[in-house]
Amino acid sequence: MVSDSCGYFQVFESQDESKKHEGFFFKPHPYIITPSSQNEFQKGDVLEFSITIFGESIRYMPYFIFSFDLMGKLGFGEKRHKFTLKEVKDFKTGKSVFDGEKIHTSNITQSTIQDYATQVCIFPSQDTLHYTLTFDTPARFVEDKKDVTRLTPDILLNSMIRRYKTLHQFYGEFVESDLELGNLQLAESSQRYESWKRYSNRQGRTLEQGGITGSYALSLTERKLALFLFCMEVLHVGKSTTFGLGKVRLDYEF
Repeated sequence: MVSDSCGYFQVFESQDESKKHEGFFFKPHPYIITPSSQNEFQKGDVLEFSITIFGESIRYMPYFIFSFDLMGKLGFGEKRHKFTLKEVKDFKTGKSVFDGEKIHTSNITQSTIQDYATQVCIFPSQDTLHYTLTFDTPARFVEDKKDVTRLTPDILLNSMIRRYKTLHQFYGEFVESDLELGNLQLAESSQRYESWKRYSNRQGRTLEQGGITGSYALSLTERKLALFLFCMEVLHVGKSTTFGLGKVRLDYEF
């Protein structure tokens, strides 16, 4: 009865009746937790990670902070390792949002995905733009209910378009013309498929998963497509993005 105002339901189980005919029984989660690339820690080590929150869900930031702080006290993982949440900083300004004791919501800044892309996108004077697209974390793609082990331009671009459109429909303002992008051509530099297992507490079983890593050389003639690709640095691509998978990075080749 209170799901419209409950932070848990709005973040994890929020529904939108207007989108059910499109197969969306639940909204996509409005956050991405990007873990550290380090995977082994000793007592006293510092674990850094980032969290991206979309749309109006930013109002639940104090609940996110409280949840991580409480998780540290209870412990996490199979052996319930404990930790202390030392600090939370705003990514854009570096100002403290949590100093270990108090939450400073006034130091939280918001920006549009287009503003980010415009600020980081490099547009040289050449007609053809050369970039390298790199997966910083494995990217999971599924086609016909099967994991994709070899990535094609169509699979990549279609996945990016779905991700961009879905998040904007639920948490932003979607404009159809944003997706008039043209074709994407990939020149493979390196690609490999990594498989791994993870245990799902919710399902009570071990899940087989896998993802694609590597980098690709891109030659773009449309600057609009370049801007779109830079947007995906924030949105991620593929499945399990809330776990930090599918993080892409675009570097200009001088």
